[in-house]
Amino acid sequence: MIRYKKHQFSTMRTLCTLASTAVVLATVACGDDDQGSKRDPGCVNDEVVCSDRCVDLRSDPSHCGNCDIACTESKVCSLGSCKDQCHPGLHNCGQACVNIHTDPNHCGACQSACETGKFCALGVCTSACNDECGMVCTDTGMDAFNCGDCGVRCDGDQVCADGKCVGVCEWSGSCGGCSILSASYDFGAANPGNPCEVCDPQDTSWWTALEPGAECGDGMVCSEDNECFKPMSFCTIGGVDYAFGDSNPSNSCQTCSASNPTEWSGSDKEGTACDEVESGICSDNGVCIRPVEISAMSAQSYHTCVVTQGVVKCWGNNGTGQIGSNIGESALAPVAVTSLGFDALAVSTGDKFSCAISMLGNVYCWGANSNGELGCEVCPAPTPCQIGWSESPFAAISSGYLHICAVIQEGAVMCWGQGEFGQRGSPTPLPIEPTSTTPPMSNVTSISSSRRHTCAASASEVWCWGSNSENQIDTGSSTSYDYPRKVTAVGTGVVSVVAGQSHTCALTQDNKIKCWGDNAHGQLGIGTTEPTKEVVIVPGISAKSIAAGRDHTCAITVSGGVMCWGYNFMGQLGDGTVDNSPSPRQVHGLTQNVIGIAAGSSHTCAFTNVAAKCWGANYDGQLGNNSLTISLTPVYVLFP
Repeated sequence: MIRYKKHQFSTMRTLCTLASTAVVLATVACGDDDQGSKRDPGCVNDEVVCSDRCVDLRSDPSHCGNCDIACTESKVCSLGSCKDQCHPGLHNCGQACVNIHTDPNHCGACQSACETGKFCALGVCTSACNDECGMVCTDTGMDAFNCGDCGVRCDGDQVCADGKCVGVCEWSGSCGGCSILSASYDFGAANPGNPCEVCDPQDTSWWTALEPGAECGDGMVCSEDNECFKPMSFCTIGGVDYAFGDSNPSNSCQTCSASNPTEWSGSDKEGTACDEVESGICSDNGVCIRPVEISAMSAQSYHTCVVTQGVVKCWGNNGTGQIGSNIGESALAPVAVTSLGFDALAVSTGDKFSCAISMLGNVYCWGANSNGELGCEVCPAPTPCQIGWSESPFAAISSGYLHICAVIQEGAVMCWGQGEFGQRGSPTPLPIEPTSTTPPMSNVTSISSSRRHTCAASASEVWCWGSNSENQIDTGSSTSYDYPRKVTAVGTGVVSVVAGQSHTCALTQDNKIKCWGDNAHGQLGIGTTEPTKEVVIVPGISAKSIAAGRDHTCAITVSGGVMCWGYNFMGQLGDGTVDNSPSPRQVHGLTQNVIGIAAGSSHTCAFTNVAAKCWGANYDGQLGNNSLTISLTPVYVLFP
């Protein structure tokens, strides 16, 4: 059974008495020894002094039951105990549970205070009162804290009857039951006002709720909200009855569900086959979607792109033509970049531009060009511009905020675009021309560009260059570099490297993740947000792929699941919360079969061999689910 617990001090116990037409709630006595507080003759209504002011320990959320106990923001102070909700008969007035029938500060309604010198009787401010104790109108014939006279308290096992304290057994004539609101009930007896509550020997002064599903009448059961109702065995949708589990005649991804018997439910059939499209699968919101085969994915600030069967498709913000369609026409679902005219090998998204590598190894970019990121002086958006380099095919590419670095087949690195922080790896001032890092690099297999720094990796070493404000390049100093700097502390056996805004992580051949740089949001994944100038290993995770967003990091585990950590203001960790996490958290629903992942500034996306899902920020449609609503858990990208 679910029990409404009561707060106890010494042997005192909360009792409730019913005074004629007004509920008078008697609460625990707050003696000096029990409460760590002191009484003051200037205080009224059983108040005590806490922090040099008079407070009511029964309802004050800052001093609930004790001067040293404060309720959290999600709790209320009810009868001297921090609770999820107020006891029956009390009202929540700013986390304080009060009796609006008698409280002069909340008379009849919260914050409705009586004038000085007036009393609150039955929720009305009045100048007269039959029995006045402090500034509270009460009935001394029934009030267990003012029994017969103000200040006369009955013991915890007594009630006030006709102005005298008497034992519950003597008063009720039975010692085998409960005394609730001045009435006696046998153990197991139902609440006359709610058959889902009973008299329980473990809590003889308050009703105890039955478990959800318990019988409470002929064909009736108790709900999770403690209400007795008759469950339905069918849905009524559009005036037609359907049995639980029946499919929507016009949408095989929707069913009749007991959780919502008046509307079709789509969550029950997620991932199952559907008929509306060829080889379709049901999404999480009851839409039959077309399976998609994705080979590459990239996410940035406000848009996302993928390569599917050689075609680049993008969605999200299009203010500068970065998704390859008419400028200003943003897309809430994927649209093809038809102007490319070739099969793509890879795609990479910058802040307000995008780039792709063709199967022949040529690079084309489109969108904003304020810093030469398109590799040409004039390139009308959204028309793709081919990067002027023909000496060797490109094999990999990574777009930062306003610059791009790419790896040619020989393993050297070429960069172009913004370079004021040294992120191009060369002091050469011409931003539109692909320029080799200085000195040239070789055998590079992984490249990652961020806002102000870039990193590259070979099997034997990791190199970084650009801003080092948070030790994201060199853990031994904060000096920035306009040339590649070897990160010796990472060691050898590196598979890939990823760069966040001010942190960097590397994946090793033994499936370990090593990170360094800024840790203000826990993006290093070491269980703390304390700064460190060391390369650290993320504990408790074995990974096969990694991605870094602005201030968060994600990984595909060796079992095919996804875990994320760091900043989570927009839900980019995908765990259903907006709480930051300095340790890896499991992304909701992604526990297996994930083969690719990409992290944007405040959103994240991943894909399997049949579908893509995204989560986090969505103010420009970057989740691709035909919505502008953020999602704290993964949602399907709706490919046409």
